[in-house]
Amino acid sequence: MPPRARARRPDRLRHAESENAHGRRAHVLDRPAAPPADPARSFQVLSGGRGLHRRRAPYLRTERAAPQRGRARGTDPREREALERDAVRRSRLRGDRARAEVRVHQFHPTLAPGDAMSNHVFALRKKIRHWGYDSFAYAVEAKPGVADVRSYRRLFREVKPDDLLIVHFSMGSEVVDQLIKIPARRVLVYHNITPPEFFSGINPHAAAFARLGLRQLARIAPAFELGIGVSEFNRRALAQAGYEETTRVPILLDWEHFAVPPNDAVLARWKGLRSVLLFVGRISPNKRQDDLVRMLAYYRRCIDPEAQLVLVGAFRDQPQFHARVVALIERLGLGGAVHFAGGVEDASLLAYYRAATAFVSLSEHEGFGVPLLEAMRFRLPVVAYNAAAIGETVGAAGVLLQERDLAETAEAAAMVGERTELREALVAAGEKRVLDFDPDKVAERTRQVLGI
Repeated sequence: MPPRARARRPDRLRHAESENAHGRRAHVLDRPAAPPADPARSFQVLSGGRGLHRRRAPYLRTERAAPQRGRARGTDPREREALERDAVRRSRLRGDRARAEVRVHQFHPTLAPGDAMSNHVFALRKKIRHWGYDSFAYAVEAKPGVADVRSYRRLFREVKPDDLLIVHFSMGSEVVDQLIKIPARRVLVYHNITPPEFFSGINPHAAAFARLGLRQLARIAPAFELGIGVSEFNRRALAQAGYEETTRVPILLDWEHFAVPPNDAVLARWKGLRSVLLFVGRISPNKRQDDLVRMLAYYRRCIDPEAQLVLVGAFRDQPQFHARVVALIERLGLGGAVHFAGGVEDASLLAYYRAATAFVSLSEHEGFGVPLLEAMRFRLPVVAYNAAAIGETVGAAGVLLQERDLAETAEAAAMVGERTELREALVAAGEKRVLDFDPDKVAERTRQVLGI
């Protein structure tokens, strides 16, 4: 922004906490010059049959037919018809035999209710079973509230050489070093690892596990036939880590768990207020709930003195950071204006989406960002800082901020609540964007990539 234009800027565009103000500004409706990657574009798949080929098997593009080699056979129409009929018969027999023999096993160290990655595992298991295959989920720890999860120890005696073992990777785990010794086809699905720098000086244990995970991600690359990133951001990370074969398939969403009425108590508490700003995600340094609190201080001072901030997400894993956020709230005089909802059930989460006036994200690191799509699904406008995979998930369906300017974040959140035309346009764009991640389409892409 030119100096003279900056000088004419309204006073209310100053940050409420001056010592934390950012020097640079960007227009609140700035968007990327080029649209982010479309999940519907062409992607690499492994050829079908009895699961994945061995490592270094050739890939096929979905829009290309396999090249024909040698002399054409069956030039006589009747002969060609018989050959095609026999080929279909043989294909069906092979498919029936493969379906009876191949099983699909999924592993992640921890599976928990309400967790986006865990929901992905369960949704994929449901689809695979629907396709006629046996499929199971395994974990070192299954949190209370999840069902039908097996102990990871069973993998060592239950996985057969023709089976498919899918390892969901988002943290370092010594168990993975043992799982890659199991003779089976192996695929890694990468949900991303939060860089250890975010935990520096806050949670040394989390920082150590993040470093372990990043080292392990590269070390185990030769053990996997394919690396799948749930975003292009994640796929590039796999390629940089040394995975020879990579592709991108978004997270498989299952909207059925929201087929419940919204929680009446939550609606009664929050519905109808002028400004209810919502963020959904575990309390963690990379998600920057501290900056959301600073943004709220500006919002209440300059826009709406009654504005409320609702933070949905568990905070037990990051007690030190949670304590810092609580201390910041008290220091800024925001007691009573910030609500920690913790982990909530689906009915309450749905009610928060229904009652809020804007979904606001200042997260600096997301491997995908399922709550962004949930907000769009439930007609809640999104204002988000364009970092990591957030831009490619939101697309052109939200207000993407190119700089972490807290004042402009607040102004953008206020505009989507006050300007009816803007709000309606964002809601319509959000509903259209969610269709790009239609569960049936993503499931079919997943099936093609896995070759089952």
